[in-house]
Amino acid sequence: MTLTIVICGWYFKNEDIYSRLMAEGGNYSNIDAKFYIASHRKPEEIDKNMLNGAIQLGWNVLYFSNEGWEWGAYQQFLTWQRGNDAFSDYYLFLHDDIIIKKYGFLKAFLNKIQGGFSLVGNSPTISKKEEIRSHYPEDVLWAKVNGFPIRSSQWNVVRGSCFFCTKEVAETILIKMPIKNGTDLLFANCSLRVFGGLVTDRFGERSIGYIGEKPRSSAYIDEEFRGNKQISKSARIRSLIRPYINRTMIKRILRIKKVSPIKRGMGLKINLGSGTKCLYGYFNVDIASPCAETNADIESVEFKDDSVAEVLMIHIIEHIDCVKVPSLLRKIYRWLKADCQLIVEFPGVLKVCSLVLKGKNKPEESRQSRFGIRGLYAGPTENMKGHDYHKRGWTKNNMYPILQEIGFRKIYVERPEHIDTKRGIRIVGVK
Repeated sequence: MTLTIVICGWYFKNEDIYSRLMAEGGNYSNIDAKFYIASHRKPEEIDKNMLNGAIQLGWNVLYFSNEGWEWGAYQQFLTWQRGNDAFSDYYLFLHDDIIIKKYGFLKAFLNKIQGGFSLVGNSPTISKKEEIRSHYPEDVLWAKVNGFPIRSSQWNVVRGSCFFCTKEVAETILIKMPIKNGTDLLFANCSLRVFGGLVTDRFGERSIGYIGEKPRSSAYIDEEFRGNKQISKSARIRSLIRPYINRTMIKRILRIKKVSPIKRGMGLKINLGSGTKCLYGYFNVDIASPCAETNADIESVEFKDDSVAEVLMIHIIEHIDCVKVPSLLRKIYRWLKADCQLIVEFPGVLKVCSLVLKGKNKPEESRQSRFGIRGLYAGPTENMKGHDYHKRGWTKNNMYPILQEIGFRKIYVERPEHIDTKRGIRIVGVK
């Protein structure tokens, strides 16, 4: 029986992990174990004593660029192994910041595999919601766009911190699946959900299990948040509600208007014209951005009618020909489910004009600052494309009538949440 143990090298802060993993691998006479570090750090960025110590123990160190966080490292390793060695019967993939509490975890993983599982995690995820497809439709859509449609409706997932799998899972799913890359570490959570869905599709509803019951912990291994920074429960709740509570909304709640509730966050959320500011939890669409889920002209992209919970347009409406804006907003209206919302933010042209006048005696600032002439026309930068320029100045007064004519039953202004508040306007339209 051959086993490959792969550590995603990122922090290199726990010297104990390397010796304990080798000791665990040597505990079983029927296991031929190989040990690799798939490093996302360059040799000169790693503590020399730690690196040399791991190599002397027998760890093979491979260096890869950081593409897709730990999921990218695992995939990069498997691609390397396919070209340089044979696949093993089993794989154990781990972060380099786990804590090994006691030996015996390999036996626990193997017992689960022999019980019929193909993929075994150390423990369940942070939240049961992360195991249910309906809470993350943007991930399912992203997988489909990348040529990996998920048919299952519900599945378990494993965290990239620590999981054990068969050769079949490694060579048919993990090495091939699309990897979500982005500037936010949370993008890796998309990959773990896609991984779980694809494994369930291929190996069945009961193909994914755990050796522990508590989130991020088993009797053998504790998993840490990257950087050893745990988020308190209260902070996590605040982060979830912050986007939806502001002064304007509180005032409207206090008025106790009898309107249907806004279904925030239920279902697919789309960020149209994301640019390089791709948002976690949204299906990001942009004509050229490398971090977007799909590269497409937002005027031609299509989604199913009555299927979208929220559409976000952050400083994009001003880049569209004004005669095309009404038809685009009608299309978005069709996508939205009842009681769901379109959010549009843009530089308010009257605010910008006021800022330009205030800075008239500061010519350099007026020319370069986004609060100057740039706020009206965009740029200037080299090699600007046609869609980079501002093609219309928008205000509350010329946006409201369009949304009303289209049929949005409720329209109101909120405090801008993206880019800036000094010149920005945020308008919400509820279907």
